[in-house]
Amino acid sequence: MRFYDPDGYLIEIGESMNMVINRYYQESMSAKEISERTSMPMEIVKMILSKLN
Repeated sequence: MRFYDPDGYLIEIGESMNMVINRYYQESMSAKEISERTSMPMEIVKMILSKLN
């Protein structure tokens, strides 16, 4: 999400892909489903999930 503060500065708020993958995993999505939904390669998804456990 991006917006301007009252002084005119651009503020950007986002969620890292590690957190997105973790959230989807906690919602019982499989690594294959996460890979398809995020367009992240399966190897990257598996690497991130292995670091979470």
